[in-house]
Amino acid sequence: MLFATLRSDPLKRESYQTLYGALAVRRSLEQRDLKAKPDAAAPYFKLAVSARSLAEVSRFLTLLDARDSVELALAKEPDNPEYLLFAAHLEADLGAIDEAKARLDRILKANPGDQTALEFKDSLKPGMGGFSGK
Repeated sequence: MLFATLRSDPLKRESYQTLYGALAVRRSLEQRDLKAKPDAAAPYFKLAVSARSLAEVSRFLTLLDARDSVELALAKEPDNPEYLLFAAHLEADLGAIDEAKARLDRILKANPGDQTALEFKDSLKPGMGGFSGK
């Protein structure tokens, strides 16, 4: 259910925080399992998978922090194309493709020939970016 929430609302910080907490608990359990079976390979692999998932969620929380900062910059300069493009990249990384496209449309409205915005918009596909859970 949490993964569905992240796909439907990839900008919802609370979902990432909840997932991070759950993954941290899972990692603790896997560390306990590793201590119980230090000669088995599977606990090491499970621990590696958990560490990777925690790192990925941490990255998304940091991307949300960056997005918050660029939102504050845009509140002061709402039509700054550099800020809009950066926000679009963050949103695409987070899987918020519609939001990224809206930012790019704002750039293109002011400058229809902006090659960077045009190419980036053309590269955006539904389902790209966002938390993979792998």
